[in-house]
Amino acid sequence: MMVTELRVDLSLKENLEKLYERRKKLKKKLERMSKTISDTQKRLEKENKNQDKINEETELKIKRAQREKSWYEKFNWFITSEGKLAVGGKDAQQNDILYSKYFEDNDLFFHAEIKGASAVILKNGVNASERELYETAQFAACYSKAWVSGLATIDTYHMRKDQVSKHTSEGYTGKGGFALKGERKWYKNMELKLTLYAKEVEGVLILHVFPGDLQTKPKIVVVPGKKKKGEISKTVSKLLKVHPDEVIMMLPGNSEMKISR
Repeated sequence: MMVTELRVDLSLKENLEKLYERRKKLKKKLERMSKTISDTQKRLEKENKNQDKINEETELKIKRAQREKSWYEKFNWFITSEGKLAVGGKDAQQNDILYSKYFEDNDLFFHAEIKGASAVILKNGVNASERELYETAQFAACYSKAWVSGLATIDTYHMRKDQVSKHTSEGYTGKGGFALKGERKWYKNMELKLTLYAKEVEGVLILHVFPGDLQTKPKIVVVPGKKKKGEISKTVSKLLKVHPDEVIMMLPGNSEMKISR
């Protein structure tokens, strides 16, 4: 209970004025206290959110580190619309590794008609549908020098395993090169376009790519352009909640992007 003192040497009006001034001071003091309490609460909430974010990021890092990656994740890869795996080399050495270690009789070999392209293997490709063949042909187009050259389309083809070799009549082909024989199945004017999206694997969101446009959200569609990989990786990482390094590894080169939330 607050005790109010009145001075007998002052008039009633003067006493009321003093009380009014005191009330104003107390009100301002209360407002400052309220602001201090509010600011402290906001700061604590922000610190808690930051700590929660740090804890979440730490947990994700641990999960990423603990997740055992599949053999194909060190290459360029995608899953077809009907569940088959397509894998492409990132350089000449990986092209040779794919051929020597993972190219089996039921697989198909895809390549873009340009020097400097990923050797793409469609696992169990001999039993693939026309839709899957087309998707893989477009994938091979994207991961070729056509992308970094800024082309919009490129021709690609596929061949059987018995048509592809590392040997010629003159000897062994060079690193990343292949000797091809027989007829090729051609895919003309394949559009260079990739969809980036995330899918949960063992509790961690993993970046996936798909040739062309995939009907899923959120996603980012990329085509050859001028924006550097690092710039695009920041946007993709924020939207899809994947690690920026994953984005850089999956992009064929500088690009332009279209976001669909």
